[in-house]
Amino acid sequence: NVRVVVESEKYNEHTIRITDNGNGVPEEYRDRILKENVPSRTGGTGFGLLYCRNLVEETGGTIAFESHPLFGTTFVLEFEDQELPN
Repeated sequence: NVRVVVESEKYNEHTIRITDNGNGVPEEYRDRILKENVPSRTGGTGFGLLYCRNLVEETGGTIAFESHPLFGTTFVLEFEDQELPN
């Protein structure tokens, strides 16, 4: 199961929470999973989260995660409204 929640606590701040109920991110990957390609499953390249982080940061946002082996992982993406160029 995957759950996606979009929140706007202030008029210009937006949070997206993506939660699964899997086995969590293994401890040995947690410090580097958003910093380098870390293939954590068979057939994976490990570029998915790194690519997501780059996209989020290019739009002025941040990405972080919380993980627990019994409860899964939640990725938190935070954004502020950006001024559009003329």
